[in-house]
Amino acid sequence: MKPNPVILFAILLTVIHIANTSNNKRHSEGAYTSQGRNGNTGTEYSEYADYAKLHHHTRTLDRNNLPVESREAMNPGFMGTRSNQHKKYQTKSTSANLKLVPNWPDPSKQLGQVAAVDIDMNRNVVVFHRGDRVWSAQTFTYGNVYNEKELGPIQQNPVVVFHATTGAVIEEWGSNLFYLPHGLTIDFENNIWVTDVALHQVFKFSANRTSAKPSLILGQQFVPGSDNNHFCKPTDVAVLSNGDFFVSDGYCNSRIVKFDRTGKKLMEWGRSTLNFAVTRFQEKPPPNNFLVPHALAVDEDNGTLFVADRENGRVQCFNTSTGVFIRQLHSYLMGPRIFSVAYAPVQGGLLYIVNGPSLGNVSIKVDGFVVSLASEELVAYFNSDGAGFQNPHDVAVTKDGSEVYVVELQPFKVWKFVQGNLNISVPVRPSKNENLTSAGNITSISQYTKNPKVSPMATAAAVPSVKVQNGPSRGSIIATIAAIASVITVIIIAATVIILRIRRGSSKLYSELDMYYD
Repeated sequence: MKPNPVILFAILLTVIHIANTSNNKRHSEGAYTSQGRNGNTGTEYSEYADYAKLHHHTRTLDRNNLPVESREAMNPGFMGTRSNQHKKYQTKSTSANLKLVPNWPDPSKQLGQVAAVDIDMNRNVVVFHRGDRVWSAQTFTYGNVYNEKELGPIQQNPVVVFHATTGAVIEEWGSNLFYLPHGLTIDFENNIWVTDVALHQVFKFSANRTSAKPSLILGQQFVPGSDNNHFCKPTDVAVLSNGDFFVSDGYCNSRIVKFDRTGKKLMEWGRSTLNFAVTRFQEKPPPNNFLVPHALAVDEDNGTLFVADRENGRVQCFNTSTGVFIRQLHSYLMGPRIFSVAYAPVQGGLLYIVNGPSLGNVSIKVDGFVVSLASEELVAYFNSDGAGFQNPHDVAVTKDGSEVYVVELQPFKVWKFVQGNLNISVPVRPSKNENLTSAGNITSISQYTKNPKVSPMATAAAVPSVKVQNGPSRGSIIATIAAIASVITVIIIAATVIILRIRRGSSKLYSELDMYYD
């Protein structure tokens, strides 16, 4: 049968129309459609899941069109390397059982969106909140320039220090210094490092500060950039004992930058996976590619830097000296988004991870996770009340692993967990019909698959029946080849059109990085 040229031409027109639609609607794909304060319609890729609901935004999410979501199908084995992506499905008894401490901290202290948390040398808990500021779709221009400078700096004290036991406020400071707080880290000398995404800057405050004046400032105020002297919405800092430090330069540049203690740049690595060819057609983003490197943690004994690669749903691990990729951590249990990571040098090394609200049709519970680096297993869950967190943004843990803190953007909350006396056994991978039981604030999985070769992400589908026919005649073979050749020609033409349009819109696509906000 000869191919119908009319049909082929119609197919070509359809493909071109799809390309046009894809290019023109790229602003709305995977976005919240919002009505701005001035009546302008904008889009946002939010990690603040309730923002649309609270501000009467219309959700127009489609998982098949989400550039912010990784298409990586999480492997059953938790640890991932280039050579070994699957681990044995064993259970692991652990004492990493965390109980929620109710009514902590002092409920009379009013906070805004709580962006970051860490623990100082005196075991006090230090949080970084945004006061009356909320990061919305109108906060930045398409060029990543802060759009609300007229509001001035935050009048409240964004840095608040709580007593670890009583939850009472010990100290608070930082008024009239910050515009949009994001990350906070306390180093081995009790210095406090913070990032401000509106200012595009990193600040260091000395432990013995007599005022709130920073001892080190990196980046140029309100000026985004990607060179040695600029950042673009930096997210977090991690500090080594020799004073060298890392900055995750975060929402726009998708890079990790290492400095010496004086602020001299030593190296950088990383590139964005916000690339049409990667996010649409490549399931597993390669190492050193980030889609919002959102939080950092360090295991200095083993020379490892942990990077929460937020929208790729994984933790990437790098050598602290060379920046060379070591391995990555990921699990389908955590879903497609990982917001923060913290490290405790106990039991061979434990990682504490919080995921975030999933976008689109994916339904993943928002929890805290404890990962054993020694056994390479997911050993425990923890959350606020058994129902899971809502919008956790950061996590911190004491060096002995006895206390864990999680902060959320919504509700404006700081959660404290302490070690319980429960013993649980959690497998690396549950069965498809997993049996979840609640034990305090710890969820343990009591069943796991007996066939580790079958991915729990796969669903059983009926195999269509196949009709067996005799071999085709020579004439039908020739006709089939001609039809295939015609279809291939159409595909090549259509692909060329799509590629040209993608290239034409690539600069516009990359400018939309400012829509990743929290």
